[in-house]
Amino acid sequence: GDTGTMEGFITHFTRKEYGTFQLYSGSDGQSASMLKSNFLYVKSLTDDGLGVGVVLLIVGLLHAIKLRVVAQQETPATPIISAWVFYLVVFHSLSNLPIDKLKLFLGIHMRFWMQPHLISFMLIGLGFQAVLSHPRLLKGGLWQPVIGPGLVVAMIGAQIGLNFAKLDQSNNYHIAELGKKHLQYLPKSAIVISQGDMVTNSMRYLQRCEKYRRDVLLLDETMMTYKWMRDAQGPKMAEWGIVFPNHYHAPPGYWQSDTYSMEQFLAANAKNFKKHPLFKAGAWLGDVAGHKDSGVPSWHIVPVGLVAKVYRKGKDMSAKDFLKWFQKDLFPKEPDWFGLGSDEFAWADLVGPLRAESMSRKVTV
Repeated sequence: GDTGTMEGFITHFTRKEYGTFQLYSGSDGQSASMLKSNFLYVKSLTDDGLGVGVVLLIVGLLHAIKLRVVAQQETPATPIISAWVFYLVVFHSLSNLPIDKLKLFLGIHMRFWMQPHLISFMLIGLGFQAVLSHPRLLKGGLWQPVIGPGLVVAMIGAQIGLNFAKLDQSNNYHIAELGKKHLQYLPKSAIVISQGDMVTNSMRYLQRCEKYRRDVLLLDETMMTYKWMRDAQGPKMAEWGIVFPNHYHAPPGYWQSDTYSMEQFLAANAKNFKKHPLFKAGAWLGDVAGHKDSGVPSWHIVPVGLVAKVYRKGKDMSAKDFLKWFQKDLFPKEPDWFGLGSDEFAWADLVGPLRAESMSRKVTV
């Protein structure tokens, strides 16, 4: 949503364009299964809590209820536990990522467990404190002042020892390098129409955070399908002379009276492409929609590494220019999963296949 208006802010805040709490907009999204998702959450919590965490959570939960209901003590237990239950029930009822199809999707889903984890580990801490305060253990003398804190330190040490090596990503620059290889050799003031989360966001990160190749206009084709895109972002594209031929973009099969096709967009901006050469990164949305001519029948692409130069049909890249491109170091390094450890739940695991696909396009040109 356009956060410059209250209606747009509410749309943005509630993720209305996706569906509130829904994480996936693709046609192959699956119906959320609350029971299965909560089972996976408890399984993850068991691993994260070293096996004893779930037991201590139950103890903490019962202790919190006892303090509030039986002892009639004023505690924040009711709103905290209510928020915890609400999140686990509502989020897992609506989240629609196809987690059975790709481990990456499960990895994305799991990142949203950080919020309930905050409360889960609060309850685990409360359960641990309740165990330490048990009358039988208080008789032990050193139990509370020495052994209890020692156990806490030991559990923290165990977490570090068991997980640090596999979670240490301090030398993982694969996504940043992927974005750099998309942008590095583009002509000055070029325009890139991108599609795909990893392709787009790797470049967006470099431009926004590291101020790299900010002369290049990055146009996210997926974002062009949102109604706020033209009004919110269009004025910032004046330097490249971008013209939007209608209100918002739609791929073949989704056209309406207020939409424009990519074919229409390219035709409306063709006069700019001599000064601002046009490139494509990722597939056209017409390809994603299964259209035989990619939704751009008057245009074609010439792959040059991770990106492709866009030309009108009938025009092509000269052999001299083509050879110049392939004298450059166009591709990111092969991910060293022997050194970092492959993680099928992370985006970086897709860098290798994307690199291989781009290199195969180079061979067939």
